[in-house]
This record gives sequence, structure tokens and C-alpha cells, in this order.
Amino acid sequence: MDSDMLMSKKFLSKYAIVGLHESYNAGNVLQFMMDRPENFSLSFFEDIFIRENISFTKAVDKAIEHVKDNFCGIEIDMDTIQNIPSSAKTSSGISTIQARQYINRVASKLNACYLHIAEAAPVLSHIKTDNKTGKLIGYLIADYIKARNTFKSQKN
Repeated sequence: MDSDMLMSKKFLSKYAIVGLHESYNAGNVLQFMMDRPENFSLSFFEDIFIRENISFTKAVDKAIEHVKDNFCGIEIDMDTIQNIPSSAKTSSGISTIQARQYINRVASKLNACYLHIAEAAPVLSHIKTDNKTGKLIGYLIADYIKARNTFKSQKN
């Protein structure tokens, strides 16, 4: 399913992305999202960490603001975390601490229905098994659960 169809069927109305790399996405996909600011909120990695036009916290808060009025899902792509074995391991990405801070912040402030941890690949054919990846996934899940409990207690 593509985004146009998901939006027209009301499966997806708003989507926020924090840390999107400018150079590793198809131009037509970026243009599609930039042409629909009512549906997409984008904060580029380069604007946050290279040019420092916006802080990481403010970029996350911008994403929260964009989707806060609806049920939502929380996603983190392991490809975005520096030096974590994944389908597209990166040497230039967010830290493991920033990944945990992101999960904690959004899960404690949004009405999240799920957490999706995408693209982890702790066993790749060309490297030795990396046991740290599983531990990081465990941290992210625990952070999500704790933050969801905070969100629920704030609502009561």
C-alpha cells in the first residue's frame, strides 16, 4: 500500500518523521511528503545534527505536536542508530541514548497503540553476531512500557 491510498482510505492521516536523512531517500518520495505539510511533519537529520537549525528535543516535540490529537504508532528504524547492525547500518546516525530518549518522550506524551522497532539485523552474513542489538531492543521496549505507564497515569 502506498501513502496516497492509506490516506484516502483514512488508515493514515498524519505522519511525523524525526531524523530523516536528506541523501538517502528518493526525491519523489521526499517531494510527496513536503507537498503535504498537513499530513507529514519532517525534521531532517542534517538540520538537527549537522546544521543545528533545530535541537533534537524540539524536533521530537514538533513530531509530537503534529500527531498528538490522534491514536498513533511509534516507530524507530534501527538503520538510524549509529553502528547498530541493521539492513543499512550507518556510521552517521543518532546515538543509542538518543533512541531511548526519543522512545521515552513520544511514548509518554502520545496516545500510542504500538511500538514498531524496524530493520534490526543482529546476525548478518559478513559480521559476527552482535549481542548488543538484542539488549538495545530490550531497553527500547522497557522504555516504551515505562513511558506508556507514565502517559496513562497522567490521564487519570
